[in-house]
Amino acid sequence: MGDPNKLNESVQWWDEHLDYANTLLLLIESESLKCTISQEALADAVSISDTCRVGFLDGSVVNRRYPRRWSPLRARSDLTAWIAGGMKTPLTTNETLDDLALWRVVKRSVIVDALDSFTFVSKDADLVKRLSFIAKAKTAYKNNDYKVSFTLLWFVIESSVKAIFGPRSQKNGRPIPVSKMVNELRDTGLIPAKIADLVDTLRKLRNQLVHEPGSTVCHAHDCMQAVHAATQLATVTANIDLRMKWETGVQF
Repeated sequence: MGDPNKLNESVQWWDEHLDYANTLLLLIESESLKCTISQEALADAVSISDTCRVGFLDGSVVNRRYPRRWSPLRARSDLTAWIAGGMKTPLTTNETLDDLALWRVVKRSVIVDALDSFTFVSKDADLVKRLSFIAKAKTAYKNNDYKVSFTLLWFVIESSVKAIFGPRSQKNGRPIPVSKMVNELRDTGLIPAKIADLVDTLRKLRNQLVHEPGSTVCHAHDCMQAVHAATQLATVTANIDLRMKWETGVQF
């Protein structure tokens, strides 16, 4: 996909692959939180800009993150050697120090369980997309971008409602309103009444964000309610227990 005339296709192709990466990261986080003897491996969504780091420096191909022409593998190798040597000399490379922050030690069982769940989840491309959106919303929440986080979570909520409702979500070629689908799903017992009521509340905030984005305020609490609804609805047909740790904050 290196043809510059196929930029849109290339971006779409890579973005779809990153959905699977984000889903796996979310599942690893979930399993690490369940394991009481493992470090937490909190997920941050991977974007295209995080992976496309190849550039040119003085005519040589380099990794943009490592301007000294060091690859991530070289940085980790040097860091490992520095630690093994007793850390007696100053570590002068910022690239290596930055790489240290990426290291997480988790139990082998965490990875095994996450891969088992991923094997099941990866068979459903729509579920992968929804979980990836949750991962992206989690990262936006971490960056205090609550409106973006909420909007991404609403995508998950609405698409999940339509998936549960099935082909009937279209009537005479026109989509049935989400509110009507939610009410019917509640009446038939396909979703809990509390989740249905929550979705109705979130839908009103979503409408305000769309029609009055300048004056509508979205709080961290709104995002936490949205992720609760999104997770419950996205996993209705999937036998997975998804646990996450959402963090946000401000510093002055």
